[in-house]
Amino acid sequence: MAKSEELERAQHYELLNKALANLKAGYENRDLQRLRQITVMSETRVKFLQQIFSAYSTIRVSISALAIADHNQSASAILIVTNLIDAQGNRATPGEKWKETNLIIKKEGNQWGKINW
Repeated sequence: MAKSEELERAQHYELLNKALANLKAGYENRDLQRLRQITVMSETRVKFLQQIFSAYSTIRVSISALAIADHNQSASAILIVTNLIDAQGNRATPGEKWKETNLIIKKEGNQWGKINW
């Protein structure tokens, strides 16, 4: 890989990591408005987030497996719910169906678009 290609790829990862950090912060802060601004999500996902945001006082997530594909035109990652604490201070285990969520980000022109999930 040529130096310029390596630099370009590093810049893509930097921009994507910033977007994913913003998603992580929005999720952990239970900030549905922020998540609506930076992601594309169905009404089903909105309702699901409203449910877990009201059910848990603490939500921690991590982002893993960031990969860029299609000649730098799309990227993918996985959001993993790692820790839940309810209003009474009890730890909870996320359900297997929603513990992990696939994330897709596509290029829109020369910029990365919103996160799809």
